[in-house]
Amino acid sequence: MKNKVIGIFFLFCFISCICILFAYVSCAPPSISQPEPTSEPTPGAEITPDVTEDPIPTAIPTAVPTATPIAIPTAVPTGTPTATSDPGKVPGDVWVFPENQTVSKGGKFTTEIHVNSGEQKVASYGITITYQAANMVLDTEYGDNGVIEGDDGFIVAINAKEPGKLVVTGFDTGGTGPGADLHLLIIHWTAVETGTMDVILDVDILTDPATEKIGTPNGIDGSVKIE
Repeated sequence: MKNKVIGIFFLFCFISCICILFAYVSCAPPSISQPEPTSEPTPGAEITPDVTEDPIPTAIPTAVPTATPIAIPTAVPTGTPTATSDPGKVPGDVWVFPENQTVSKGGKFTTEIHVNSGEQKVASYGITITYQAANMVLDTEYGDNGVIEGDDGFIVAINAKEPGKLVVTGFDTGGTGPGADLHLLIIHWTAVETGTMDVILDVDILTDPATEKIGTPNGIDGSVKIE
């Protein structure tokens, strides 16, 4: 009987403990979750705006056009006119250039002697120029009695002893040319009296290095007017 009472007592105690534990759990205050911090600004604090700077635009290079050089024409000096080939001239022709010219009294001027040698070289020549000594005289300040070689010329002898008559001869074994417009001589003059006069040209000799005659030697006269 005694053991039965002890068993009932321990059972009563176990049940009481269970009841007390249950009551404690039921009455415990609920857990309070802590709020997560927010990014809200503190009152009174200065708010710095989140400004995203605009990127600085990259300059796009502009193509610079290349200047096109402008050709500047080269000035051509003017001077004494030079004779050009004349379709009317044939091999053997020897002429005065300019054919006609006007000068002032007391002035200085020149005449040129040209030759068309065709396909042959000029190796020797002999010419006689007749002029009016009362109106024009040789200007002896230049060359030999006023006569000098042209671009294609050569001289052996000059005879100007007789007023109004000039004889010039030339010889070159190699010859000059060939050409349709060879510049043989330049003759310098002084105009002493007014008037119009002929400059008469006679061809005595015109041969190539083989002493063959060049065409039909023919002198073509010119004229000078002195005012």
